[in-house]
Amino acid sequence: MQHRPRPTVTLAWRRMAIAVFGLSGLALLSAFTFAGWSAHGAAILSTVMQTGLSWCL
Repeated sequence: MQHRPRPTVTLAWRRMAIAVFGLSGLALLSAFTFAGWSAHGAAILSTVMQTGLSWCL
């Protein structure tokens, strides 16, 4: 019985897969952040101005 070697994943493919998943996660996080800002932006700015933190921005 012959033993066939398993196909190996090269380092370049592994790095590319990690980069794709990382960038996809970053894009998803950015989308949720933008959606939250769009929905609650006025309340966030109002709260920041009321507490005096607007000078820090």
